[in-house]
Amino acid sequence: MKRCSIKITAKTSQFAPKLLIALHFFMFVSFQQQACADTKAARPNVLFIAVDDLNDWIGCLGGHPQAKTPNIDRLASRGMLFEQAYCSAPLCNPSRMATMTGLRSSTINIWSNEGRYGQADAISWFRDKPEFHDLVTIPQYFRQHGYTAVMGGKIFHKPSGKFSDPVSWNHQYSTKHGTPFPKNGRLLHGLSDKMAQEYFQDWADWQPLDIPDRETADRKTAEGAAAFLLRDHDKPFFLACGIFRPHLRWYAPRKYFDMHPLEKIKLPATLENDLADVPPSGRRQSSGGSQAFGVIREHGEWKKAVQGYLASCSFADACVGVVLDALEKSKYADNTIIVLWGDHGFHIGQKDRISKLTLWEQGSKTPLIISTPDLAATGGKQCQQPVSLVDLYPTLVELCGLPARDRLDGRSIAPLLLHPKTKWPNPAVVSLRGDHAVRSKHWHYIRYSAGDEELYDATKDPNQWKNLANDTRYTDVKNELKKWLPKNKKTQSGSYATQNKNDRMPRPSQKQNGKTFSTTKSNRKPPNVITLLVDDLGYRDIGCYGGPVNTPVLDTLAAEGVRFTDFHSGAPVCSPSRATFLTGRNHIRAGVYSVLSEQRHKMHLLRSETTLAEVLKGEGFGTAHFGKWHLGMPVHGRSNPTPSDHGFDYWFGLVNGAHPSHKDPTNFLRNGKPVGPMKGYSCQLVVDEAIDWIDKHGTDAPFFINIWFNEPHAVIAAPDEIVSEYGALNDQAAIYNGTIDNTDRAIGRLINKLKELGELDNTIIHYSSDNGSYRQERSGELRGKKGSHYEGGHRVPGIFYWKRKIIGGRVEKEPAGAVDLLPTICGLLGIEKPKNVFLDGSDLTPLLTGTGNFERHQPLFWMNGSTMALRMGSHTLLAPSTVRLPFDSAKANRLLQQTKTALGDNIEKELGGLDLRSRMFNGRFANPEANRLRDEFRSLFYFNEALIPLMKKGGVDRVELYDLSKDIGQQNDIAKKHPRLIAQMKKQANLIHKSVMADGPEYVTPEDLTAAKKPRGNALQRPVAETSSLKTADLLARIEKNSLPDGYQGSSHQAYVDKVMAGLTPKQRARVGKLWKEKRRIDPDMPNPGSSYIKILTHVAEGAGEEDSAGRPSGVKTQGGNSSRQNVAPSNEPKVSVSSATKAPLKTNVILIMADDIGYECYGAYGGTSYKTPVLDRMAWQGMRFDHAYSNPVCTPSRVKIMTGLSNVRNYAAFGILRQSERTIGHMMKDAGYRTAIAGKWQLLGTEHYPEQTRGKGSWPQDAGFQRHCLWQVDTGGPRFWGPVITTDGTTQQFEKDVFGPDIYCQFLLDRMDEYQDEPFFLYYPMALVHWDHDSTKEDPHQFIPTPHSADRNNTNQQENFADMVSYMDTVIGRIVNKTVELGIADRTLILVTGDNGTYRSIKSNIGDKVIVGGKGRPTDAGTHVALIAYQPGTVPADRVCKSVVDFSDFAPTIAEATGAQPLSPTDGRSFFPQLVGRKGNPRENIFIYYCPKPETSKPLRFVRNERWKLYGNNRLFDVANDVLEKKPVMGPASKGIRKQLQAALDQMPSEGQKLMTFD
Repeated sequence: MKRCSIKITAKTSQFAPKLLIALHFFMFVSFQQQACADTKAARPNVLFIAVDDLNDWIGCLGGHPQAKTPNIDRLASRGMLFEQAYCSAPLCNPSRMATMTGLRSSTINIWSNEGRYGQADAISWFRDKPEFHDLVTIPQYFRQHGYTAVMGGKIFHKPSGKFSDPVSWNHQYSTKHGTPFPKNGRLLHGLSDKMAQEYFQDWADWQPLDIPDRETADRKTAEGAAAFLLRDHDKPFFLACGIFRPHLRWYAPRKYFDMHPLEKIKLPATLENDLADVPPSGRRQSSGGSQAFGVIREHGEWKKAVQGYLASCSFADACVGVVLDALEKSKYADNTIIVLWGDHGFHIGQKDRISKLTLWEQGSKTPLIISTPDLAATGGKQCQQPVSLVDLYPTLVELCGLPARDRLDGRSIAPLLLHPKTKWPNPAVVSLRGDHAVRSKHWHYIRYSAGDEELYDATKDPNQWKNLANDTRYTDVKNELKKWLPKNKKTQSGSYATQNKNDRMPRPSQKQNGKTFSTTKSNRKPPNVITLLVDDLGYRDIGCYGGPVNTPVLDTLAAEGVRFTDFHSGAPVCSPSRATFLTGRNHIRAGVYSVLSEQRHKMHLLRSETTLAEVLKGEGFGTAHFGKWHLGMPVHGRSNPTPSDHGFDYWFGLVNGAHPSHKDPTNFLRNGKPVGPMKGYSCQLVVDEAIDWIDKHGTDAPFFINIWFNEPHAVIAAPDEIVSEYGALNDQAAIYNGTIDNTDRAIGRLINKLKELGELDNTIIHYSSDNGSYRQERSGELRGKKGSHYEGGHRVPGIFYWKRKIIGGRVEKEPAGAVDLLPTICGLLGIEKPKNVFLDGSDLTPLLTGTGNFERHQPLFWMNGSTMALRMGSHTLLAPSTVRLPFDSAKANRLLQQTKTALGDNIEKELGGLDLRSRMFNGRFANPEANRLRDEFRSLFYFNEALIPLMKKGGVDRVELYDLSKDIGQQNDIAKKHPRLIAQMKKQANLIHKSVMADGPEYVTPEDLTAAKKPRGNALQRPVAETSSLKTADLLARIEKNSLPDGYQGSSHQAYVDKVMAGLTPKQRARVGKLWKEKRRIDPDMPNPGSSYIKILTHVAEGAGEEDSAGRPSGVKTQGGNSSRQNVAPSNEPKVSVSSATKAPLKTNVILIMADDIGYECYGAYGGTSYKTPVLDRMAWQGMRFDHAYSNPVCTPSRVKIMTGLSNVRNYAAFGILRQSERTIGHMMKDAGYRTAIAGKWQLLGTEHYPEQTRGKGSWPQDAGFQRHCLWQVDTGGPRFWGPVITTDGTTQQFEKDVFGPDIYCQFLLDRMDEYQDEPFFLYYPMALVHWDHDSTKEDPHQFIPTPHSADRNNTNQQENFADMVSYMDTVIGRIVNKTVELGIADRTLILVTGDNGTYRSIKSNIGDKVIVGGKGRPTDAGTHVALIAYQPGTVPADRVCKSVVDFSDFAPTIAEATGAQPLSPTDGRSFFPQLVGRKGNPRENIFIYYCPKPETSKPLRFVRNERWKLYGNNRLFDVANDVLEKKPVMGPASKGIRKQLQAALDQMPSEGQKLMTFD
């Protein structure tokens, strides 16, 4: 039988670094409908290796420094190592039953092993309990889906017989385990009779065996697995291999003992009287193991025991190696998922025990490694999130593309393989009878059935030596962890169906008091919910609304349901409408002001919002989203939430629209992973995916499916056979109709699936559009179209269907809208609406079911930009805001006219029936010049988040009023005829506007990025608070009158700030930031910003950081109450003095970023118009831009200078060389106690392809003071971008061709930020971007290349590729900035961004109308004038421009002053730190540059310059401010003064290089 073979490789990108190839593969095959004789054979195989009693004493986990497990370590290096994996129970049988069934041990409720060591008369096997008799295990489930399941060794509790669960396997090839016992059967140490418990009398022994490996059962088990892997198989397999060692007794072949000489054995760390703070219940854990360890230690056998365990681990590792070697030799290596796990931990002296059976870390933690076929997806990564072995069942099901299993306690950890730092709120729960442990990432909490407790800080106390349970400071921590405790069962009997739902571990996506729905006839399952939203559909498009398109499916739903004739989208444009659709709230409250673009906007659907998906998920619904999203995604450097964060278990969608059109889209994502090119039309593809998801989810539990179609949004495409029914194949109106028709057919397939499953009658279906059509004629008689606040912009079709409850065949004229959807679904289901959340929408249930009276609690209200609309009865009010947002209408009209001219005779064809203004927003032109003008035109309309504070001050201005019952076309403004109605409606509009804008985030400061959930009352019933702007201004004026605190010295400003900040709470820090932000806004020209900031800091530090409603500091005594803050005087002008900080000061972190080959002209902040740099522009706006920063003309000279603080004339040796004797900024920061790391481009050692005289003569990163590194071109060459060769901490690796180097460099730094976040760090990022790549196949080998975000990966247009590289550089820097916000360290992290030299000579860039030609390698401004942006919120004043000249030697002393480090000496640099914090400082008068990049061939060049003048060593003088290309040397007496001044500076420096071609 021919097998289907498709190779898929994962790409590393900012949004989805890796996905799991097995899942991706299966889904890809399914949805592409590939012809394949046996698709099951294409599924990945599973190699499932279990190792008994294995704790963290393996090399990759570092549990013992002498552990030697090279094979397991090898697996970890190619897989994902879960560093915090835990069993469900710390005993073999309960743990393995839980792992193999996906049910926690507390659910199964069996707590013993079988046989003589088990509990008398207790059930020891899950199938002996009626409720679990037919439970389907992992291998059974795989067998049910076409796999062969084979077992050898110990997988369940025994290798054979009942306790091996024979029904789970096709075959059991090995029925023995372990290593042989000595012939005399006696315990070598002779201590058996001294041990109290029978188990330890029989099993606690260790000794070497004089036998070869092959004579052991464990080795035979491994060889059996190896033999299986080397055979041919016609079906995918699930191969389980169980190794018994290091289970007691610790007998192993002698060579493994020899690997661990007894005299060198190190004992594990223990603490005298460790159990003193452990409660009685804790001390009773494995009391037999405690007694046995006492005997062992007393008789001097502890070291031998440690040796025996280490030897047994090494032996087990060798067995694992046999299996891994065979797999690598087999043909299954590239299609096999490997899982290695241990069943629990083991104590060897820790906590004074030699045992398992404890809930402490050593007893419950176990190794877990998962390696997927795509090695790059998981290779060498570690995950520190807590996971449980019960998670393996759903994880493997997902990885192999099998239908999802419900009613499992485990949760798939596939997302952690995607990104190991994914937010993971689920702790691991470990149980032993009635005792339970909850292990989160940072805490280990134990609750015993007797009520005793233990709590350990896992990050600070890994040995668990300090029990914090009785410390009241941690009460909140305990209460949070208690939520995850299982409920204890009184007996071992009872129905699983009834017990399990109450005993499940609560999940973050569920309400703990949520409902669990039974599927019995007496308690019918709730209805499914399907919401269908189309994109840009007009009111008069579909058949049942009088449209021209044939839509029989929708017409039937309308005929059998309720069709609203006055239904409205949440907004007249896309993103806002969708936010309202999901939340039932005005989109501004939800964080979405306008159509969003991640490249330009921070805004997104806030994580804090409660969506319809979250509501239904909390009620037991499965949830899935399919299609367009457009509410913010983590792309372009953003850290936005995904649909998963908003309640969707599964999603298949798009960041925005389908690309390149609805046909054969290339940009779909499946749970965050790019799917790649697909065949078919978007509407059909999303329905394909939805149907497949329904098949996997099943119908036992209700589901919520949210399908947001792309059609008929431009760029449009539909099958020819459908288009031809409406007109010519190139007729845009016919294609538009075809997209709607095709969507109706897709919906029909979904309806048929529901019928097939018998679910249609019990499914609520809603259909509508996100806004009106962009084609005016499709609005029918309505005025306006998409984007308009007239009816044509937001009146859309609205259909509700539910055969069981909604009275069908009705037309409803009551005004309603998408804002009503969430409360309506809650009403139809009879569930509670979200608590403490104000909903703008109302419940339409009375209208749909014909029961009760409908009354809208708040008028329908829309807002877009600065215009709003309000609906009351049949009247609609339209009003612009009193605040006018700036818009260049003259430029917009000019661009329209220019576009019309550019289109020329082809204009009618290009317009496709649309007016030109509409066409500018819907699809690109064939004409390149028209596209350029289109892009510029569209940019005028992008929402500017900086204007949000201005918007918040607005209100209702002049109005228009229409009576829709008489004038649906809104042609007759009747505002002047109804002044009383106008007054009433304006009052309502003002009230709602004020409430909405008060809730809307500002997206200005980091804390605004994530809004905290807060109770919201009814906006129309609660008074809206007056603005506090005046009160804040008054407060700031009073603060400014205060004196500076004692002890403050301006020369140590930053050190003082750090010290005080360390003593503040996060809330106080946020308060400082808000007051400082407002101070800068109202007083941008304050004379002494540093002093003003210190006064604000002092005010907050003394406890006066919050003001009450009267504007008084919170802590001021009043007659009506007391305050604990006695140090604040109850005065209108409080005098304060700072108290000494009690915590250690937090030093300023520094991130120095140097881009490669990019001049100042490429940044928007410097006036550049050719490239998109929104992150850097925002940093410049929120920080400081230096207009006169100068590098050397090429890379190595600049790199040596910035790292050493010395002019090249003193220490430059050769190109690509940093002399090993040089002290660098890395040494400086390392000596100051900073953690140091570097990533990106090195090129300072003298790589292998360099000339013989310089090869290897330079420095390694560690020679330069960097503790960690991830670098291109250290000692070897190779690509820097796609398929890069990268050296990480001394190890060089060539990555796959689809891996983009800048992603690797950046991720390395992000990982270091995670690692170092609680310590001061210095990160140096000499970027690889935007340097050209080398391609020897091209005539010009210097090639700019596409990036992961490029539309065309095969593009060869150098200017376009360069633009993409600049944009990606900006994106990567955005990731770093966002990380500082995520970690809460933005305010104490100084980021400096510059470039190493000018732009490459073939690149032309624009600053306005001026064309700048790159000048890399030249000493002119084009080769040396670079950007310098400084960013540190709260320290670097915002929106400042510094005119001081800056030289690359200045960076080291600046960073030294910013951090308090001892500066490098000697130095040619001068600190510009005073300028960074808003002081005048001591700026340079000029800079000196010595340039001799390749001494063996270059002629040295010297010059001195200031902001305007430049003097070369050959006496040429240029007025570079007016002669930037240096075409006209300045001569004559008028230049004598400046020439003399610059010559004096030139004479102060050596005339020749002092270290040229001199190596250490």
